[in-house]
Amino acid sequence: MTLLKRMRLWLALVAVRALVAILRRLSRGGGTLPGRVGLALAPELLTTLARRLPRGVVMVTGTNGKTTSAHLLGEILTGAGLAVVRNDSGANLASGLATALAVNRRADVAVLETDEATVPRVAAALRPEVVAVSNFFRDQLDRYGELSTTVDHVRRGLAHVSPSGVAVLNADDPNVANLAAAGRAVYFGLSGPGASAGASGAENADVRRCPACGGVLVYDVCQYAHLGSYVCTACGFRRPPPDLAVAVHPHSDGQELEMAWHGVHWRVPLSLPGRYNAYNAALAALAALTLGVAPDDVARGLAGAGASFGRMEALVWHGVDVRLALVKNPAGFNQVLETVAEDGRPKDAVMLVNDRYADGRDVSWLWDVDFEGLIPRTGIDRIWTGGTRGRDMAVRLKYAGLPAGRVLMVPGPPAAVLAAAVAPEGEAAPGRRLYVLPTYTALLAVRQRLAAEGVVRHFREG
Repeated sequence: MTLLKRMRLWLALVAVRALVAILRRLSRGGGTLPGRVGLALAPELLTTLARRLPRGVVMVTGTNGKTTSAHLLGEILTGAGLAVVRNDSGANLASGLATALAVNRRADVAVLETDEATVPRVAAALRPEVVAVSNFFRDQLDRYGELSTTVDHVRRGLAHVSPSGVAVLNADDPNVANLAAAGRAVYFGLSGPGASAGASGAENADVRRCPACGGVLVYDVCQYAHLGSYVCTACGFRRPPPDLAVAVHPHSDGQELEMAWHGVHWRVPLSLPGRYNAYNAALAALAALTLGVAPDDVARGLAGAGASFGRMEALVWHGVDVRLALVKNPAGFNQVLETVAEDGRPKDAVMLVNDRYADGRDVSWLWDVDFEGLIPRTGIDRIWTGGTRGRDMAVRLKYAGLPAGRVLMVPGPPAAVLAAAVAPEGEAAPGRRLYVLPTYTALLAVRQRLAAEGVVRHFREG
């Protein structure tokens, strides 16, 4: 490295760390801007920092579940005695990754949630040991375009995995499984009957055609949406046998996962409910096993892990039992509502929809959520709506058949809507739960209010 590059790198690191310290003192985040400055000063910053990690980099990507999967993997690796760099705040563009790597000076391995569109550029810089891919769903079409574009971003990124590296892929998603052609791959998937055996294709599926030849995919098991066991009637492309197979046993306090890997079997309690979280745990488990972590350490890490930032996060505010669960696309919203339906407690909900850049400007996706079929099953009594597109949310619920008296539209910022939902005297009856379902920027606003009141820690603190 030339003297000029060394000086630029030193200046970039100083600038990143100083900006992070200043922004955190001002309670202004500090996940993105410092890294942007650092990369402007030293474009090779990501590459240089990645090379200092003895165990390399794990990139976690895909449409849904990135944050939770990366969180669970980080917990497993930390419990196994490794020092781990993480970007837990969800700053998953190149700038956020640069900030995380620059601030954490001594680490063995980095676990980095990575935006799908960012994967090619970041993978080329980091040369990851593992790229783990959760799933592909329609999401922010105004930003990503068609689903095939998102898949292509990740496929191009896999070409930059290190020579000893491996892709950890979801066998149950046809588009993810088809990425195996890009290099060495191992697979995870759910076993058992799933949510709907005998289906010929999931309702509102994003994948009806074979990604290999364009033929028709036939499903004998659907876990949800287009995830399941499938075969192409034209070319024979089918779900690959999972290296890690996971059977799901739900219960009132979460679920128990029965895992099988190369003849080793073990059961893992998971406090996070929902079939989608079983997939997140499976991704984290297989990525850890691929890195050489022992099954017992995987089990301990998953058993001790709680919810990540805004992903079915539990808290109590003004005496109300609250669950925060990010929603951002039809498949994810449907799965959150399925999980709410499994909760037998009396409950209300707050639905907060913003249309800022990080949320996606186009909110027409709300019409693809199965409110008609799912809301009656959830047992939700009242729904407060808000955010910049709170009116759209209220209209969507009206067309889903909810009576006007059950939907309360509250003007003002997301935190004000949440306050309105918990404010009425006597509303928080014992055993009653409030589910708060925000899009991304609404989630940030709500958590900022809760952090200011000391209800939750800021994402920088845990």
